[in-house]
Parts: sequence; structure tokens; C-alpha cells
Amino acid sequence: MTREIINLQSSDYDTFEVDIAVAMKSELLKRMILSGFANLNVTLRIPGVNSKMMAMVMKYCKKHADHEASARRGNRSPRDVEAIEEWDAEFIKADFYVVLELIRAARFLEIEGLLDLACKSVTLQYLVKDSKGVPVVRGTFNDDDVASSKNDFILEEEEEIRKRMALSHTP
Repeated sequence: MTREIINLQSSDYDTFEVDIAVAMKSELLKRMILSGFANLNVTLRIPGVNSKMMAMVMKYCKKHADHEASARRGNRSPRDVEAIEEWDAEFIKADFYVVLELIRAARFLEIEGLLDLACKSVTLQYLVKDSKGVPVVRGTFNDDDVASSKNDFILEEEEEIRKRMALSHTP
């Protein structure tokens, strides 16, 4: 059986040979593949994702595509679910700015699972663990409009969010 692949080119012109099943984890690529736009003889340029992020994103997609394929074959156990969660937790342990780039890449490629994972990581790090609060988080993104805007959460609302986030991330 021949392997169906697609070639993806990052914004810095590195080319990645990716299995179709892995690429289909991206809703953007999935639409392109299913519409016939991305035939197997064409390299798709992905201008919103650099090579470092493309490698990380495709690693995430491959792990999750393999996990789903195992489930379809009926070979998944409760331990496999724990294993993918543990893998995700290790995968997302990265520098804050790397995680922000992952968010950007996941949004561009429309990979909901990765986007959720990365956003939860940022939220957990900034609002729960470091208790930096909304104004500091807003200022981190260097947006004058956002950074200078007043905190629209009252103290009780911020505290409630911290409590909910802490509860949702305890083992």
C-alpha cells in the first residue's frame, strides 16, 4: 500500500512531507484536500506558519491522528486516553512565546484541539499559577488598546475564574 502524502511549505520555505491522515487534522488542509485543490503533486505554501512551528504542529497532528486511528481499529484502552493526555501535557511545556506561536499556527491551520491545549496552557500559567491578573495578561500582548483598557472583570469575577481554572486542571 502506497503512502498518500502532501507537501507543505512553511513561511520560511522549508518543505514538509506529511501523511494525508495527519494533514487532515487541520480543518484548513482538510478542506483543501477534499475539494481537490491540494492534489498530491503540488506543494502547498502555508504562509502563516514558520518551519519551527510547522514541525511542532505536525508532530501534534501525527500523534493525534495515530491515536484516532488506533481507536478506529478498536485498539484503544483507557490507558491510551491517559497516555495522550500525558503526551499533550509534555508537548505543551514550552516557552511562553513558543506557546503563543503555537496558538497562532493552530488558528491559521484551524486545529481546534491544539488551539484549545495551547490556550489552556497560557491561561493556566498566567491567571492561575502566577496570579498575574487580567491587566498584566493584556499588557503581555503589547497591544496599546488592550493594554490600556480598564479591567472589565470585578475582583470577585477574576477570583471565580481562577478557582474554576484551578479545579479544571487538577489531576
